[in-house]
Amino acid sequence: IKNKKLKILYIGRIEYQKGIDIFLDAIIKISKENKRKRYDFEIIGDGSMSHLVKKSIKENNLKGLLKYRSKSDCPLTYIRRSNIVMHPSRYEGMSNVILEAMSLGKCVISTYQSSSEIITDKKDGLLLSQITSNEIIKNLDIIYKDRRLLKKIGIEAINKIEKKYHKNNILKKWDKLILIPQNND
Repeated sequence: IKNKKLKILYIGRIEYQKGIDIFLDAIIKISKENKRKRYDFEIIGDGSMSHLVKKSIKENNLKGLLKYRSKSDCPLTYIRRSNIVMHPSRYEGMSNVILEAMSLGKCVISTYQSSSEIITDKKDGLLLSQITSNEIIKNLDIIYKDRRLLKKIGIEAINKIEKKYHKNNILKKWDKLILIPQNND
């Protein structure tokens, strides 16, 4: 799949917290740097910054490079079709999108601030050292140039989810937390 376009997906609320402005800036720079042939971007979600997505597509001639949908009835279908799931959040709790993407063997690019408890950098995902558009572009270029790394990260992501977040493991942890040993005196 060398030289084949990578499909980059952002799925989630379109809010400042989620870093959508930084992701859009990266897409605009990629468009201007003549890297359009490397990537196809898709943003799925709705929120207070949805207007910014629509405006960016129109004002920066991103049609053909960036698709936007305000909602999806079946987000896993879009995650399956992607190569990379972008998650540039400035802050976040435990993200279902990250866990779902990793369970499907996708490379997730996220931030230390939001995902360092889930992702091990360059092993089962990529973590941005800074939350900037240039850092996003740098990480996309790494994967574009090294498709073996993309595949390796996908395999490691599946392994981590199965090992650490599989429902049986979670249920065992809940059992330990909830079940208090009974005193039989």
